[in-house]
Amino acid sequence: MRRLAVALALGAVAGCDPAGEPPPRAPVKPPPSASAAAPAGPVCPASFTPPSGAPPSDASYDGETVALVCVLPLAGKPALSAAGVDQARQAITVGQGRPLRTTSVSADLVTLARLGRFGEVAAYAEKAPSGVVVTYALGERPVVSEVVIEGSTGAKPSSPPIPAGAPLDPVAIHTVVEALSSECRSRGHTVCEVKTSTAESAPGSVRVRFDLTEGPQWRFTKVAVTGQKRVSAAEITAAAALPLGKPFDADLLTLAEMRISTRYYDSGMIQAAVSSKADATPDGQVTVTFKVDEGDVFKLRALRFTKLAAAHERALAGVVKVRPGTVFSRSAVKEDLDRVTAFFAARNERVNVVPLTDVHVPSRAVDLTIEVEKP
Repeated sequence: MRRLAVALALGAVAGCDPAGEPPPRAPVKPPPSASAAAPAGPVCPASFTPPSGAPPSDASYDGETVALVCVLPLAGKPALSAAGVDQARQAITVGQGRPLRTTSVSADLVTLARLGRFGEVAAYAEKAPSGVVVTYALGERPVVSEVVIEGSTGAKPSSPPIPAGAPLDPVAIHTVVEALSSECRSRGHTVCEVKTSTAESAPGSVRVRFDLTEGPQWRFTKVAVTGQKRVSAAEITAAAALPLGKPFDADLLTLAEMRISTRYYDSGMIQAAVSSKADATPDGQVTVTFKVDEGDVFKLRALRFTKLAAAHERALAGVVKVRPGTVFSRSAVKEDLDRVTAFFAARNERVNVVPLTDVHVPSRAVDLTIEVEKP
Protein backbone atom coordinates (compact mmCIF):
# COMPACT_ATOMS: atom_id res chain seq x y z
CA MET A 1 0.00 0.00 0.00
CA ARG A 2 1.19 3.50 -0.75
CA ARG A 3 0.09 6.83 0.58
CA LEU A 4 -0.92 9.44 -1.98
CA ALA A 5 -0.56 13.22 -2.42
CA VAL A 6 0.11 15.40 0.67
CA ALA A 7 1.65 12.36 2.25
CA LEU A 8 1.58 10.59 -1.07
CA ALA A 9 2.89 7.08 -1.55
CA LEU A 10 1.57 3.96 -3.25
CA GLY A 11 2.55 0.42 -2.37
CA ALA A 12 1.67 -3.22 -2.95
CA VAL A 13 -0.52 -5.00 -0.41
CA ALA A 14 0.60 -8.06 1.52
CA GLY A 15 0.84 -11.18 -0.63
CA CYS A 16 2.37 -9.38 -3.63
CA ASP A 17 5.92 -9.72 -4.88
CA PRO A 18 8.29 -6.69 -4.96
CA ALA A 19 7.21 -5.93 -8.51
CA GLY A 20 3.65 -5.46 -7.36
CA GLU A 21 2.20 -8.60 -9.05
CA PRO A 22 0.48 -11.52 -7.27
CA PRO A 23 2.76 -14.58 -6.77
CA PRO A 24 2.28 -17.42 -9.27
CA ARG A 25 -0.02 -20.26 -8.34
CA ALA A 26 -0.45 -23.75 -9.76
CA PRO A 27 -3.27 -23.87 -12.30
CA VAL A 28 -6.51 -25.28 -10.95
CA LYS A 29 -9.20 -26.57 -13.25
CA PRO A 30 -12.36 -24.58 -12.53
CA PRO A 31 -15.69 -26.30 -12.11
CA PRO A 32 -17.89 -26.14 -15.20
CA SER A 33 -20.20 -23.50 -13.71
CA ALA A 34 -17.35 -21.18 -12.76
CA SER A 35 -16.26 -20.47 -16.32
CA ALA A 36 -19.27 -18.21 -16.85
CA ALA A 37 -18.96 -16.37 -13.51
CA ALA A 38 -17.37 -12.88 -13.53
CA PRO A 39 -14.50 -12.36 -11.06
CA ALA A 40 -15.49 -10.37 -7.95
CA GLY A 41 -14.20 -6.79 -7.98
CA PRO A 42 -12.62 -4.93 -5.04
CA VAL A 43 -14.90 -3.67 -2.28
CA CYS A 44 -14.43 -0.70 0.07
CA PRO A 45 -13.84 -1.89 3.66
CA ALA A 46 -15.96 -0.67 6.57
CA SER A 47 -12.93 0.96 8.21
CA PHE A 48 -9.43 1.93 7.20
CA THR A 49 -6.07 1.84 8.93
CA PRO A 50 -3.13 3.67 7.30
CA PRO A 51 -0.03 1.57 6.56
CA SER A 52 3.01 1.81 8.81
CA GLY A 53 6.67 1.99 7.91
CA ALA A 54 8.48 3.97 5.21
CA PRO A 55 6.47 3.93 1.96
CA PRO A 56 8.17 3.32 -1.39
CA SER A 57 8.10 5.75 -4.33
CA ASP A 58 4.67 6.93 -5.46
CA ALA A 59 5.38 7.12 -9.20
CA SER A 60 4.96 3.48 -10.28
CA TYR A 61 1.11 3.51 -10.24
CA ASP A 62 0.74 6.66 -12.32
CA GLY A 63 -1.31 5.81 -15.40
CA GLU A 64 -2.78 2.57 -14.06
CA THR A 65 -6.55 2.13 -14.13
CA VAL A 66 -8.47 3.09 -11.01
CA ALA A 67 -10.49 0.04 -10.01
CA LEU A 68 -12.31 1.63 -7.05
CA VAL A 69 -12.47 4.91 -5.10
CA CYS A 70 -13.25 4.67 -1.37
CA VAL A 71 -14.14 7.45 1.06
CA LEU A 72 -13.57 6.31 4.65
CA PRO A 73 -12.90 7.82 8.09
CA LEU A 74 -9.33 7.99 9.31
CA ALA A 75 -8.35 5.40 11.89
CA GLY A 76 -9.61 6.41 15.32
CA LYS A 77 -12.07 8.98 13.92
CA PRO A 78 -15.89 8.74 14.06
CA ALA A 79 -17.76 7.40 11.08
CA LEU A 80 -18.36 9.92 8.32
CA SER A 81 -21.84 11.38 8.00
CA ALA A 82 -23.83 10.64 4.85
CA ALA A 83 -23.68 14.34 3.96
CA GLY A 84 -19.91 14.35 4.48
CA VAL A 85 -19.39 11.35 2.23
CA ASP A 86 -21.63 12.87 -0.44
CA GLN A 87 -19.81 16.24 -0.31
CA ALA A 88 -16.43 14.51 -0.50
CA ARG A 89 -17.40 12.36 -3.48
CA GLN A 90 -18.65 15.43 -5.34
CA ALA A 91 -15.28 17.13 -4.76
CA ILE A 92 -13.11 14.15 -5.77
CA THR A 93 -12.01 14.12 -9.42
CA VAL A 94 -10.26 10.73 -9.44
CA GLY A 95 -12.76 8.31 -10.95
CA GLN A 96 -13.22 4.59 -11.38
CA GLY A 97 -12.11 3.30 -14.76
CA ARG A 98 -9.82 6.24 -15.46
CA PRO A 99 -6.00 6.40 -15.33
CA LEU A 100 -4.56 7.31 -11.94
CA ARG A 101 -2.75 10.66 -11.73
CA THR A 102 -1.11 11.50 -8.43
CA THR A 103 -1.35 15.20 -9.32
CA SER A 104 -5.13 14.82 -9.43
CA VAL A 105 -5.10 13.19 -6.00
CA SER A 106 -3.03 16.07 -4.64
CA ALA A 107 -5.52 18.57 -6.08
CA ASP A 108 -8.41 16.59 -4.57
CA LEU A 109 -6.86 16.77 -1.11
CA VAL A 110 -6.47 20.55 -1.39
CA THR A 111 -10.14 20.85 -2.44
CA LEU A 112 -11.30 18.62 0.41
CA ALA A 113 -9.31 20.64 2.94
CA ARG A 114 -10.81 23.89 1.66
CA LEU A 115 -14.37 22.64 2.07
CA GLY A 116 -14.04 23.33 5.80
CA ARG A 117 -15.88 20.12 6.66
CA PHE A 118 -12.78 17.97 7.10
CA GLY A 119 -10.02 18.69 9.59
CA GLU A 120 -7.73 15.92 8.32
CA VAL A 121 -7.37 14.59 4.79
CA ALA A 122 -5.12 11.88 3.35
CA ALA A 123 -5.14 9.49 0.39
CA TYR A 124 -3.76 5.99 -0.13
CA ALA A 125 -3.72 3.38 -2.90
CA GLU A 126 -3.23 -0.34 -3.12
CA LYS A 127 -2.81 -2.76 -5.96
CA ALA A 128 -5.77 -4.94 -6.93
CA PRO A 129 -6.10 -7.48 -9.74
CA SER A 130 -8.29 -5.10 -11.76
CA GLY A 131 -6.21 -1.96 -11.13
CA VAL A 132 -5.61 0.37 -8.19
CA VAL A 133 -7.91 1.03 -5.26
CA VAL A 134 -7.67 4.69 -4.13
CA THR A 135 -8.82 5.46 -0.59
CA TYR A 136 -9.49 8.98 0.68
CA ALA A 137 -9.20 8.84 4.47
CA LEU A 138 -10.88 11.82 6.15
CA GLY A 139 -11.39 13.21 9.62
CA GLU A 140 -14.75 15.02 9.68
CA ARG A 141 -15.15 18.06 11.91
CA PRO A 142 -18.02 17.99 14.41
CA VAL A 143 -21.00 20.20 13.59
CA VAL A 144 -22.00 23.22 15.67
CA SER A 145 -25.22 22.66 17.63
CA GLU A 146 -25.29 26.02 19.45
CA VAL A 147 -23.32 29.26 19.79
CA VAL A 148 -23.29 31.19 23.09
CA ILE A 149 -21.82 34.67 23.62
CA GLU A 150 -21.31 35.80 27.21
CA GLY A 151 -19.90 38.95 28.80
CA SER A 152 -20.76 41.50 26.11
CA THR A 153 -22.74 44.54 27.23
CA GLY A 154 -23.25 45.64 23.64
CA ALA A 155 -25.90 44.54 21.20
CA LYS A 156 -25.95 40.78 20.65
CA PRO A 157 -25.96 39.49 17.06
CA SER A 158 -29.46 39.17 15.61
CA SER A 159 -28.52 35.78 14.18
CA PRO A 160 -25.95 33.18 15.28
CA PRO A 161 -22.49 34.11 13.97
CA ILE A 162 -21.97 30.43 13.13
CA PRO A 163 -25.16 28.74 11.89
CA ALA A 164 -26.32 25.56 13.59
CA GLY A 165 -25.27 22.50 11.62
CA ALA A 166 -22.14 24.15 10.19
CA PRO A 167 -18.83 22.31 10.57
CA LEU A 168 -16.64 23.46 13.46
CA ASP A 169 -14.19 25.52 11.42
CA PRO A 170 -11.28 27.31 13.18
CA VAL A 171 -11.38 30.04 10.52
CA ALA A 172 -15.06 30.76 11.29
CA ILE A 173 -14.31 30.88 15.02
CA HIS A 174 -11.42 33.30 14.44
CA THR A 175 -13.72 35.49 12.32
CA VAL A 176 -16.24 35.68 15.17
CA VAL A 177 -13.48 36.52 17.67
CA GLU A 178 -12.28 39.38 15.44
CA ALA A 179 -15.83 40.67 14.95
CA LEU A 180 -16.57 40.62 18.70
CA SER A 181 -13.26 42.36 19.46
CA SER A 182 -13.92 45.04 16.84
CA GLU A 183 -17.45 45.65 18.11
CA CYS A 184 -16.13 45.87 21.66
CA ARG A 185 -13.48 48.44 20.71
CA SER A 186 -16.06 50.50 18.83
CA ARG A 187 -17.86 50.96 22.16
CA GLY A 188 -14.79 52.51 23.71
CA HIS A 189 -13.25 49.42 25.29
CA THR A 190 -9.67 49.60 24.08
CA VAL A 191 -8.79 46.32 25.80
CA CYS A 192 -11.09 43.43 24.87
CA GLU A 193 -10.34 39.75 25.46
CA VAL A 194 -12.33 36.98 23.78
CA LYS A 195 -11.89 33.37 24.90
CA THR A 196 -13.44 30.43 23.10
CA SER A 197 -14.35 26.95 24.28
CA THR A 198 -16.21 23.95 22.89
CA ALA A 199 -18.10 21.18 24.62
CA GLU A 200 -19.61 18.06 23.08
CA SER A 201 -23.40 18.31 23.10
CA ALA A 202 -24.01 15.02 21.30
CA PRO A 203 -21.93 12.55 19.31
CA GLY A 204 -20.55 14.49 16.36
CA SER A 205 -21.77 17.91 17.51
CA VAL A 206 -20.41 20.63 19.83
CA ARG A 207 -21.56 23.75 21.65
CA VAL A 208 -19.32 26.78 21.00
CA ARG A 209 -18.94 29.45 23.67
CA PHE A 210 -17.39 32.92 23.35
CA ASP A 211 -16.55 34.68 26.63
CA LEU A 212 -15.86 38.40 26.22
CA THR A 213 -14.07 40.41 28.89
CA GLU A 214 -14.28 44.17 28.38
CA GLY A 215 -11.73 46.59 29.75
CA PRO A 216 -12.57 50.11 30.99
CA GLN A 217 -14.71 52.17 28.63
CA TRP A 218 -13.05 55.31 27.24
CA ARG A 219 -15.00 58.40 26.15
CA PHE A 220 -14.04 61.45 24.09
CA THR A 221 -13.82 64.32 26.60
CA LYS A 222 -11.55 67.05 25.26
CA VAL A 223 -9.72 68.20 22.10
CA ALA A 224 -6.41 70.07 22.13
CA VAL A 225 -4.45 71.45 19.15
CA THR A 226 -0.74 72.27 18.81
CA GLY A 227 1.33 73.71 15.94
CA GLN A 228 -1.46 75.67 14.24
CA LYS A 229 -0.76 79.21 13.04
CA ARG A 230 -3.04 80.25 10.17
CA VAL A 231 -6.08 78.17 11.16
CA SER A 232 -7.51 78.60 14.65
CA ALA A 233 -7.79 75.79 17.17
CA ALA A 234 -11.56 76.29 17.19
CA GLU A 235 -11.72 75.73 13.41
CA ILE A 236 -9.57 72.61 13.67
CA THR A 237 -11.73 71.24 16.50
CA ALA A 238 -14.85 71.88 14.43
CA ALA A 239 -13.30 70.17 11.40
CA ALA A 240 -12.34 67.13 13.49
CA ALA A 241 -15.99 66.67 14.52
CA LEU A 242 -15.19 64.25 17.33
CA PRO A 243 -18.31 63.25 19.30
CA LEU A 244 -17.42 64.50 22.78
CA GLY A 245 -19.03 62.44 25.51
CA LYS A 246 -19.39 59.42 23.21
CA PRO A 247 -17.39 56.15 23.42
CA PHE A 248 -13.85 56.35 22.10
CA ASP A 249 -13.28 54.81 18.67
CA ALA A 250 -9.79 54.85 17.11
CA ASP A 251 -11.31 54.82 13.61
CA LEU A 252 -12.90 58.20 14.36
CA LEU A 253 -9.43 59.63 14.98
CA THR A 254 -8.37 58.61 11.48
CA LEU A 255 -11.45 60.29 10.00
CA ALA A 256 -10.79 63.41 12.11
CA GLU A 257 -7.23 63.66 10.78
CA MET A 258 -8.55 63.43 7.20
CA ARG A 259 -11.12 66.17 7.84
CA ILE A 260 -8.49 68.49 9.31
CA SER A 261 -6.16 67.82 6.36
CA THR A 262 -9.00 68.69 3.98
CA ARG A 263 -9.52 71.97 5.85
CA TYR A 264 -5.86 72.84 5.24
CA TYR A 265 -5.85 71.66 1.60
CA ASP A 266 -8.74 74.04 0.95
CA SER A 267 -6.63 76.87 2.39
CA GLY A 268 -3.70 76.30 0.04
CA MET A 269 -1.57 74.41 2.59
CA ILE A 270 -1.25 71.26 0.51
CA GLN A 271 1.81 70.05 2.46
CA ALA A 272 0.09 70.17 5.84
CA ALA A 273 0.67 67.13 8.06
CA VAL A 274 -1.71 66.12 10.87
CA SER A 275 -1.22 63.54 13.61
CA SER A 276 -3.18 62.70 16.76
CA LYS A 277 -2.60 61.24 20.22
CA ALA A 278 -5.16 60.01 22.74
CA ASP A 279 -4.51 60.18 26.49
CA ALA A 280 -6.95 58.62 28.96
CA THR A 281 -7.41 59.09 32.69
CA PRO A 282 -8.02 56.02 34.90
CA ASP A 283 -11.77 56.64 34.71
CA GLY A 284 -11.69 56.63 30.89
CA GLN A 285 -11.80 60.35 30.04
CA VAL A 286 -9.88 60.86 26.80
CA THR A 287 -8.10 63.99 25.65
CA VAL A 288 -7.23 63.95 21.95
CA THR A 289 -4.35 66.19 20.89
CA PHE A 290 -3.94 67.06 17.22
CA LYS A 291 -0.44 68.12 16.18
CA VAL A 292 -0.32 70.18 12.99
CA ASP A 293 2.56 71.13 10.70
CA GLU A 294 0.88 73.63 8.38
CA GLY A 295 3.56 74.26 5.75
CA ASP A 296 3.38 77.08 3.18
CA VAL A 297 0.35 78.48 1.36
CA PHE A 298 0.28 77.57 -2.35
CA LYS A 299 -1.48 79.57 -5.06
CA LEU A 300 -2.78 78.58 -8.47
CA ARG A 301 -0.25 79.80 -11.04
CA ALA A 302 -1.63 78.50 -14.33
CA LEU A 303 -4.80 76.88 -15.68
CA ARG A 304 -4.79 74.87 -18.94
CA PHE A 305 -7.26 72.74 -20.91
CA THR A 306 -6.16 69.77 -23.04
CA LYS A 307 -7.58 67.13 -25.40
CA LEU A 308 -11.36 67.58 -25.85
CA ALA A 309 -11.35 70.54 -23.47
CA ALA A 310 -8.88 72.49 -25.62
CA ALA A 311 -11.47 73.00 -28.36
CA HIS A 312 -13.83 74.55 -25.82
CA GLU A 313 -11.23 76.48 -23.82
CA ARG A 314 -12.95 79.85 -24.15
CA ALA A 315 -16.33 78.46 -23.05
CA LEU A 316 -14.82 76.41 -20.21
CA ALA A 317 -12.93 79.45 -18.94
CA GLY A 318 -16.32 80.89 -18.10
CA VAL A 319 -17.53 77.64 -16.55
CA VAL A 320 -14.76 77.08 -14.01
CA LYS A 321 -14.47 79.40 -11.02
CA VAL A 322 -10.84 78.99 -9.98
CA ARG A 323 -8.48 81.66 -11.25
CA PRO A 324 -4.69 81.96 -11.43
CA GLY A 325 -3.31 84.01 -8.57
CA THR A 326 -5.87 82.78 -6.02
CA VAL A 327 -5.15 80.40 -3.14
CA PHE A 328 -5.25 76.80 -4.34
CA SER A 329 -8.28 74.92 -2.98
CA ARG A 330 -8.79 71.22 -3.60
CA SER A 331 -12.56 71.44 -2.94
CA ALA A 332 -12.88 74.36 -5.38
CA VAL A 333 -11.08 72.36 -8.04
CA LYS A 334 -13.38 69.38 -7.47
CA GLU A 335 -16.44 71.60 -7.89
CA ASP A 336 -15.02 72.93 -11.16
CA LEU A 337 -14.45 69.39 -12.44
CA ASP A 338 -18.13 68.67 -11.81
CA ARG A 339 -19.03 71.82 -13.76
CA VAL A 340 -16.89 70.70 -16.70
CA THR A 341 -18.57 67.27 -16.69
CA ALA A 342 -21.98 68.96 -16.69
CA PHE A 343 -20.88 71.22 -19.58
CA PHE A 344 -20.19 68.21 -21.81
CA ALA A 345 -23.27 66.33 -20.56
CA ALA A 346 -25.41 69.26 -21.80
CA ARG A 347 -23.87 68.58 -25.23
CA ASN A 348 -24.82 64.86 -24.93
CA GLU A 349 -21.18 63.89 -24.54
CA ARG A 350 -20.06 61.46 -21.88
CA VAL A 351 -16.48 62.24 -20.89
CA ASN A 352 -13.80 61.58 -18.30
CA VAL A 353 -12.42 64.71 -16.67
CA VAL A 354 -8.94 64.32 -15.18
CA PRO A 355 -7.14 67.00 -13.14
CA LEU A 356 -3.35 67.08 -13.50
CA THR A 357 -1.41 69.17 -10.98
CA ASP A 358 2.20 70.25 -11.16
CA VAL A 359 3.46 71.52 -7.78
CA HIS A 360 6.36 73.99 -7.68
CA VAL A 361 7.62 73.98 -4.09
CA PRO A 362 10.22 76.81 -4.26
CA SER A 363 7.68 79.26 -5.74
CA ARG A 364 4.79 77.80 -3.71
CA ALA A 365 2.71 77.49 -6.87
CA VAL A 366 0.45 74.90 -8.50
CA ASP A 367 -0.19 74.55 -12.23
CA LEU A 368 -3.56 72.90 -13.00
CA THR A 369 -4.33 71.11 -16.27
CA ILE A 370 -7.90 69.92 -16.92
CA GLU A 371 -7.83 67.00 -19.32
CA VAL A 372 -11.06 65.81 -20.97
CA GLU A 373 -11.39 62.64 -23.03
CA LYS A 374 -14.09 60.18 -24.02
CA PRO A 375 -14.12 56.84 -22.17
